[in-house]
Amino acid sequence: MKLTGSPKEKMAEKATKKNGKIRIAYVLPTEVRGGVEEHVLSLVKEIDKEKFSPYIVAPACLLESLKQDLDPGEAVLLPLRISSLIDLREMMRFIHFLRHHHIHIVNTHMFIATFYYAPLARLARVPIVMETTHLMEKWRLGKGFIKRHSFLIDRVFYLLLDRAIAVSHACKKDLMKMKRIPDAKVTVVQNGRDLANFRPISNGRRTDLRMRYGYEQDDYVFGVFARLNHQKGHRYFLEAVKILKDRGVSVKSIFVGGGELNDSLMQQCKELDIEEQIVFAGAQKDMPGFFSMIDCLVLPSLYEGLPLCVIEALAMAKPVIATAVDGTPEIVIHDKTGLLIESQDPEGLAKALDYAQTNRELMDKMADAGRQFVVDNFSLKRQVQQTEFLYEELCRLKGVLA
Repeated sequence: MKLTGSPKEKMAEKATKKNGKIRIAYVLPTEVRGGVEEHVLSLVKEIDKEKFSPYIVAPACLLESLKQDLDPGEAVLLPLRISSLIDLREMMRFIHFLRHHHIHIVNTHMFIATFYYAPLARLARVPIVMETTHLMEKWRLGKGFIKRHSFLIDRVFYLLLDRAIAVSHACKKDLMKMKRIPDAKVTVVQNGRDLANFRPISNGRRTDLRMRYGYEQDDYVFGVFARLNHQKGHRYFLEAVKILKDRGVSVKSIFVGGGELNDSLMQQCKELDIEEQIVFAGAQKDMPGFFSMIDCLVLPSLYEGLPLCVIEALAMAKPVIATAVDGTPEIVIHDKTGLLIESQDPEGLAKALDYAQTNRELMDKMADAGRQFVVDNFSLKRQVQQTEFLYEELCRLKGVLA
């Protein structure tokens, strides 16, 4: 792993230019590490280094977090963040970086990165500019004129792209319908996870973590593993817990993740008088361990692309209750690999929670079916191979390294 600007960089420039590899700059606009950032990290680590040289452009604080999981030499890192149209110094740094490293592909992640970085990539004459779309920004939809023109600016900037990758079939459908991107310009590469890291593990870690957080071994524990923000719908889970409590049904659950809603969700627990039923564990690194300690994952999101935590849970043979939004039904097949509910429906979620802990054997059968489904369809190896094929295809079309 290297940081740009080092003394060795100039000495290596000619060799870099002639090494015959496809040089890809991944652009991340965010400061917080989440599903999108894990997606990029996985690609960087697993992509064929004999064919590709990966680079990551992102805010410094995010790079510091990613560096913990990158080996020396795995990627060149550029700490950079453009957050307004007057960040001229950062814009020039980005253009210089692209030219200095002779980047072949700029792969932005999410539209905000495309908005700021795609025009600069074109100015730097990067041969291929593309975006990976992880979810649709449906909160931008309004009514009337606003609704019809919510994504007008997106359509303009997408003219700069050679291709868009959609992480789910639902994402592609929305790109075509809402942003009017031509079918031929969108390629679906569904998310995948490293199944060697997420698989059923011994009860030892389950026992230790349950003791740490005060759970008995026979307690049925629900886990909500997601950033504490509006998108993930934690408030509806808390309302569902309250509904069941009023009916005399006890629910035990743990939230894993940090975010801006931490204090307000804790306050909601206090107001609903369910503080003893919810554990806030904060952000954690040992996710396989935390998956092992729960009995069922719950994802009450308002919108999603194709959620990594659901793939991880099913890979570890944990049943899932999730909202039927966007790409989630591509993994959670109702009554087969899990339970699907409507979004923003505490009553429906309460029924699903009650069903899960009173029908444990049926939920476990869904989890077993879900694990096989994930193994067959959502491996990281499959995702990386499909992405590599697309990069090489675009390079052939553009005459890169010809």
